[in-house]
Amino acid sequence: MEAFVSAVNDVVWSDALIYLCLGAGLFYSVLTRFAQVRHFKEMCKLLFSPNTSDKGISSFQALAVSLSGRVGAVSYTQLTLPTTPYV
Repeated sequence: MEAFVSAVNDVVWSDALIYLCLGAGLFYSVLTRFAQVRHFKEMCKLLFSPNTSDKGISSFQALAVSLSGRVGAVSYTQLTLPTTPYV
């Protein structure tokens, strides 16, 4: 079983994965006509503009909540995985 898992691991985490991720990113960038570059100025403007509505949260608050959730989950995982006993 260990040999099988090792063989699958070698295939999945090979250079092919890097090229596949780069290719997918380039494909979707071309497909969207590089929206991440074209709309960068608009993104910065919206991110730091004040929220004039009484309902909801601002763009910056949404970014902060999203990042805190991701960082918190990673910190929790890094804390619990090394202390988990192997079964």
